[in-house]
Amino acid sequence: MKPDNIYLAVAAVSIPLVTAVLVATLNHFQNRRASQRERHADRLADQIDTLYGPLHFYLCENTDLLRRTGILNDLYTTVYVNTKWSERGMETIHKEADQTIAVNNSYFAKVTENNTAMIRIITDHFSLIVHDDLDALREFVTDVNRYNIEQGLPSRLKLKLMDDPIAFFRPPFADRIAARVKELSDKWSRL
Repeated sequence: MKPDNIYLAVAAVSIPLVTAVLVATLNHFQNRRASQRERHADRLADQIDTLYGPLHFYLCENTDLLRRTGILNDLYTTVYVNTKWSERGMETIHKEADQTIAVNNSYFAKVTENNTAMIRIITDHFSLIVHDDLDALREFVTDVNRYNIEQGLPSRLKLKLMDDPIAFFRPPFADRIAARVKELSDKWSRL
C-alpha cells in the first residue's frame, strides 16, 4: 500500500470518529446546560409557589384587613367617643360600641392567624429564601413572636417596653416581598 493510500484510509476512519466525538461532546454540554436551566427554573418556581407567592398573598390580605381596622377605628372614634350621649343613649350605644370592638378584634385575630401561617411558610421553606431577604424575614418572625408573647403582659409593663416597639405590620417588608415575587416571576418567564 502506498503512503498516500494509508493517509487516505486513516483519514477516512478518523474524520467520522472525530466528528462523532465532537458531536457527543457538544450534545453532552447542551444537555448539561438544559439540565441546569431546568433546575434553575424549578427552583424559581418553588420560590414563587411555596415561599414568596404565599407570603405575598397573606401580606396583601393583612394590608386589606389592617386598612379595614383603621376605618373601623375612625368610625368608632367619631360615633362613640367624640359624640355626647345622654344617659339612656349610653346604654344602647355601649352594646354597639362593644360589637364594633369585637369586629375589629376579629380582624386583628385574622391578621395574627395569617402571621402565624407566614412563619410556618418561612420555616418550612427556609432553603428557598433569597440571601438578601434573610434579615427582613428574621425581623418579621421576631416581631410576630414578640407580639404573640408580649400581648399578655400587664399594661404597665407594655408601656415600659415602648422604647422597643413591636411592629405588627411593616409596609417595607410587604413591599420587599412583592418586589421579590415580581423579580422571580420575571426571571422565570425569561427562561
